[in-house]
Amino acid sequence: MKITKKQIKQIWKDGNSLTKVQTENWFPKVFDKELSKYHTGWIKTKSPSDEKYIGYSEEGVIKYGISSDGNWFEGNDGEISNDDYRASKSEVLESLKNEAIRRGYGKKNYMCLDLPDSTHKIKRGTYHFETSDNRLFHINTQTNKANIVFNSGVWAKIIIRK
Repeated sequence: MKITKKQIKQIWKDGNSLTKVQTENWFPKVFDKELSKYHTGWIKTKSPSDEKYIGYSEEGVIKYGISSDGNWFEGNDGEISNDDYRASKSEVLESLKNEAIRRGYGKKNYMCLDLPDSTHKIKRGTYHFETSDNRLFHINTQTNKANIVFNSGVWAKIIIRK
């Protein structure tokens, strides 16, 4: 059985805010060029102005992200605009990876979010972003062990050694 774009858009139109979010997440290609005011997920601005950013929206409200000057922001509570579009997984990975590097992860110096009672010993590694969980993993390239450094707006704690 197949479902058409027209049928998907009708489900979205007739649905409540949860149905709208789920429909957008299940069928992202149908909504690629348009974001609903209830969109949940990573967005990026296509504005030609200097106010470019990548951010995470919950039901159309921008909660956190990285501004055009490269600074992390939280609690913005701005709304999605017509200049915003869905950020791709690779755009999100690149932005979060750069933020993790800027913060200094990867020097045996942080408390992983999934095992917060231990310091993790990854000196160098790669990063992997999981869209469904909204988590960034720091992966040891020698052992393939992964640590969570970002989870839905929360960054792992950096340990400052004296």
